[in-house]
Amino acid sequence: RSGVSFHLRRMRRCAVQAAHMGPCGATPTMASAERRVASLGLQNGMPHHRNLAADSTTGTSGSGAAADTSESRMTVAGMRNGGGLREMDAAFRGLNPERYTLPTELLDQAITPCLVVYLDVVRRNITEIIRLCGGDPSRWRPHAKTTKILAVYAEIVRAGVRQFKAATPREADVLGAVFEEMAVLDGDVLVAFPLVGPGLSRLAQVAKRFPQTTFSVLVESVDAVAKLPPGVSYFIDVNPGMHRSGMPLEEAESGGAVAVAAAARTAGAFRGIHFYDGHGVGWVELGERQAELWALYDRLLALDNKLRQHGLQPGELITAGTPSLTSSIAHPGLAATGRHRVSPGTVVFHDFQYDLLNPDLNLEPAAVVLSRVVSHPRNGWFTADAGSKAVAAEAGDPMVYIIGHPEYEPGHPSEEHLPIDGRGHAVPSRGSPLYLVPRHVCPTVNLAQHALLMDRDESGKLYLTSLADVDARAHDTLLSQPLVSAGFRKSSL
Repeated sequence: RSGVSFHLRRMRRCAVQAAHMGPCGATPTMASAERRVASLGLQNGMPHHRNLAADSTTGTSGSGAAADTSESRMTVAGMRNGGGLREMDAAFRGLNPERYTLPTELLDQAITPCLVVYLDVVRRNITEIIRLCGGDPSRWRPHAKTTKILAVYAEIVRAGVRQFKAATPREADVLGAVFEEMAVLDGDVLVAFPLVGPGLSRLAQVAKRFPQTTFSVLVESVDAVAKLPPGVSYFIDVNPGMHRSGMPLEEAESGGAVAVAAAARTAGAFRGIHFYDGHGVGWVELGERQAELWALYDRLLALDNKLRQHGLQPGELITAGTPSLTSSIAHPGLAATGRHRVSPGTVVFHDFQYDLLNPDLNLEPAAVVLSRVVSHPRNGWFTADAGSKAVAAEAGDPMVYIIGHPEYEPGHPSEEHLPIDGRGHAVPSRGSPLYLVPRHVCPTVNLAQHALLMDRDESGKLYLTSLADVDARAHDTLLSQPLVSAGFRKSSL
């Protein structure tokens, strides 16, 4: 109990800190921060989801009776379940479970839990994001941290995208290999992370291996610019309120950005401004989110103008993860520059949390975890074999949406087990397959070593294209170890 209490207190402190994430310069009192936490239900900067499985465990005194889980976990206006619906009832309406059902001959071979990626849905989501970008793929710099699979990166490139963000040198390495194999000569990869030490040296190794691709990194100080290796350019990382990395916006406006941009040692080394607005998820109601973000974008444009007045030319202005996408695309000033790009990555696979938080997006889940029922531990409950080692659990409960079964309520996982409340409905038999959409797909993909890549033939029938490695998962360890791309075989992507 003491361990649980400690983590709850820590998450509460993180939530209070997240409540300070208003427009830069605003410093609400602790009391007002507490009110914001209470009103938004924030937990660690994200909407809070009560652990109803834990509630029911403590409330049944071991009787095994099914808990009353009719209360909504999150009912903030603006979310799909803002009217009081359960999350499981609100998400993915209209989704056809049959389109996710694997062929029997493959299902009989699949050891669970396993990651399944549907390439037809990947292409659908890519097309939808490019549509939101006005049909112009050059306005999108997708973050590669979500997809991590060489064949999925290739689908994005085929759609006309040539610029990506990455989180690690390994992701940059895999992207460089994709560009090389597809004979792309204008590939552009920004490692959107303030790499230091051997990590920065590793990126230099990647840049040397793939000279046809431009590689950049984030910096927030003049000293960081001085330490950049040859072949690696940079974007100024400006913190507009996310408080995760970057030069504070006020410091950038007071001359900090000019100093860092002017520190470039070679022509073209300074590429532009990275302005990550991920804290926009805290403004759950879409109208409020756009108003707050537009005020920040106006300040970004003023900063851009200030740099240009000093003879410094930001070639690109990067904003917008998934929650801020439509607000960013709609800002007329950013569009007018002709140098603005949005950078969501989750949108390629889509997930449970963003289906709830972004009712303005028309996307479908392209990556699921196939699981099976393994136990009936008590009356009205069943357990699946997909715990926190198969599906990321850091974003809260329920950590999955069960395709075709919104009537069930997933509880809190352990490492290999996911208990699920049948809520009075008939529970599936042991061995029954379940198709689980992760609440947070990005770290879920990183947990998998391989994925089943599925596609459809002309008749619409699903078939297996390959058992693919999740090439860009995890991190490199030593500078002396070979790059991941060194082990790739030439293949038709």
